[in-house]
Amino acid sequence: MLAVPIKVTNDQLTADEFNDGPMTELKNSVLSTGQTLTDSDLDQLSKSMCNYATSGTFFADTGIADAYVLNTIAPLKSITQYFGGMQITTFAQNECTGGPVTVNVNSLGIKTIKTREGFDPVQGDIVDGMPMTILYDGINFRLLNALEIPTGSLILTLNQSIASGAEILVDFDLRGVDRNSGSDIINSRFNPKVKGVYEASLNLAIDDITNAYIQGSIRLNGAAIIGSFRTFADFANEVSSAHTAVLVELNGTTDYIDFLGLHTDAGNKAIVSAETVGWIKLIKRDRI
Repeated sequence: MLAVPIKVTNDQLTADEFNDGPMTELKNSVLSTGQTLTDSDLDQLSKSMCNYATSGTFFADTGIADAYVLNTIAPLKSITQYFGGMQITTFAQNECTGGPVTVNVNSLGIKTIKTREGFDPVQGDIVDGMPMTILYDGINFRLLNALEIPTGSLILTLNQSIASGAEILVDFDLRGVDRNSGSDIINSRFNPKVKGVYEASLNLAIDDITNAYIQGSIRLNGAAIIGSFRTFADFANEVSSAHTAVLVELNGTTDYIDFLGLHTDAGNKAIVSAETVGWIKLIKRDRI
């Protein structure tokens, strides 16, 4: 704002001081929202205030994955500093890959983006072409987007042989649903990268079980059985199923779960493809 001489009681601004000072500020506010000055509209200043309130927080992204660069969209004026509580929305041009994610707004300096809970974003938290809204907390920006709930399923596409009394790893070889679930078809497991409480479940189908048991189990980190269900079956030449589900807390780094199958009938049987599926879904995301 133009610095005008300090006035005392009953003193007045000259016409030049008024035109070069307050009026210039007002005109620039109107012009910066794309309006053309006109004598017939006495609401242009209030309209410019509305424009800034509704679209002044929308920025254009020209950065890369995990390093977003945001700039004000002309003719709106740029912010001059970061301040706590400021909120910015953009259409991200690249999906984040997970790990440290940064943003630089109007060349004011690089800041870290965290999730609402304070974690580093994981792949899929920021998606290219989708709106991204961030809130500055005085140190970092917090991602306000709706959470992408880690959810996944693993499917068996080929029948798997299973011997009598031998508990074996179900050899899943196809991802079904996969939303940040850490599904791993090489090792037939889920290793999600978001810390929290998960619901894990297994539907195990085995063919031609006569007067015997089938059992499906869920295992944590290749050792502890955390969920298991055994059911009696007597369906020669038909498919029998066992279903089990459990809640488990996973640390978002090394913890994983996998699935086991067992039967007590004589001879080799087949774990049936398509009908044997493992699932995982985040129930409660941990906070700091």
